[in-house]
Amino acid sequence: TYSTRCSTALTGDMNPSNNFLTDSVIVRVRDVGVVQILTPSGTIDSGVVIIPQAKVKNYGSQRESFLVTFKIGNFYTNTQTVANLNPGDSVVVGFASWTALQRGNHSTKCTVALTGDINPSNNFLTGSVTVRVRDVGVSAILMPSGIIDSGTSVAPRIKIKNFGNERVSFPVWFRIYRSDNLPLNKIEKFFGYEINNTNLLDTKDNQIYEDSIFVELSPGDSAIRDFRIWTATIPDTYSLVSFSVLSGDMNSNNDTAYGSVIVRKPLHDVGVLSILAPIGSIDSGRVVNPQAVCKNFGTISENFPVIFRIGEFYIDTLMITLDPGRIDTVEFNSWIASPIGTHIMICSTALASDTNLTNNFVRDSVRVVPGVEIAENKFPLLPNKFSLEIISSNIFGSKILIKYGLPRECDIKLEIYNSSGKRVCILKINKEKPGFYYVVWDGCDKKGNKVGKGVYFCRMEAGNFIATRKIIKVDN
Repeated sequence: TYSTRCSTALTGDMNPSNNFLTDSVIVRVRDVGVVQILTPSGTIDSGVVIIPQAKVKNYGSQRESFLVTFKIGNFYTNTQTVANLNPGDSVVVGFASWTALQRGNHSTKCTVALTGDINPSNNFLTGSVTVRVRDVGVSAILMPSGIIDSGTSVAPRIKIKNFGNERVSFPVWFRIYRSDNLPLNKIEKFFGYEINNTNLLDTKDNQIYEDSIFVELSPGDSAIRDFRIWTATIPDTYSLVSFSVLSGDMNSNNDTAYGSVIVRKPLHDVGVLSILAPIGSIDSGRVVNPQAVCKNFGTISENFPVIFRIGEFYIDTLMITLDPGRIDTVEFNSWIASPIGTHIMICSTALASDTNLTNNFVRDSVRVVPGVEIAENKFPLLPNKFSLEIISSNIFGSKILIKYGLPRECDIKLEIYNSSGKRVCILKINKEKPGFYYVVWDGCDKKGNKVGKGVYFCRMEAGNFIATRKIIKVDN
């Protein structure tokens, strides 16, 4: 408020009482502004309910009523009215509550709106808030799983993920339980995915394995982690639990993963599939290497003896090693075909721990006939048509026996091709008389090098007769 005065100055003025006049004038100031954003600010946890607050002030010279607006990012806006705020006074304004569900960094802004405000520079204030998410969990148990053999050693393996938005370090546990020992009062929680980590720590009566590791993960990252090796000894069904422990974890539903594994007794089972040679009738005095096909029907690698007998006068034993499911051809020491007559052949396996004795042997016979020595690999019986066959299984390891028949004299070509159509070798190219013949392919190419495992084809041309048979080599 200012005083005003107006006066005259006349020399000799005879009435000075009217020479001046006084009054006053008030200069009005309209100015409100934001002093401070109180909440939210800094870092807050996801899901927290916040009431945004800001402090505003009347910098002017008269009582004012005005609007105050608060914004968070692009997802929250609220306006409140301040009424009759005296000059020089401040007030804290509270806005509508906000639930912090939007993770990450967000800008905040508070603005006042007064018509005629002479100082817009203090009409707003900005800030920021970070919504923090602390959330980690075990995504899956990767190992062990399914069915494993007793005696197998395996490192339990999990996949773990940081679902939050800050880098964290935390422990992860892995536990293995005998399912049949799981207490009844734990079963519902155990299989209902409601396990409580604190209770789990106390469940020692059925626990047979425990290990923990520390993991550090950046936001959104996943990792595969292994624990200390566990050796499965007792055949049984086992329940698996892996869980993370993070202070302040906001989502416990993904902390724990569950699994199971069956430990079975290892299956020991080897046997003989077929006898490849000698077969049919052969000439007295002919030299033959007995051959048989063996298989490991079990679940673990086995080293075992294979015995080949002919009558009471020939016996040979070889030790072989086969992985589970593998098939191989066993070739024994040579036998000179004698004496004349029909002789029983038996090829057998002798694995001490074999659990299935029904496939341990194959029985067959061979006939030794008198006569002059005839062409090698030729049978004296005459066929009535052309033929090409793979003796026994077309799956072999190192050698395979191929038999063909010629009803008349003709040129014969017997070749091996690979799956790409490229010729590997020529087994026979000659003019042959009528009869049955057999040839052993030793799994080598034309240069004598062993070929790799895979699919091959035996192709025969005899006069106008053409035939092809598929064979599968299972060893390199």
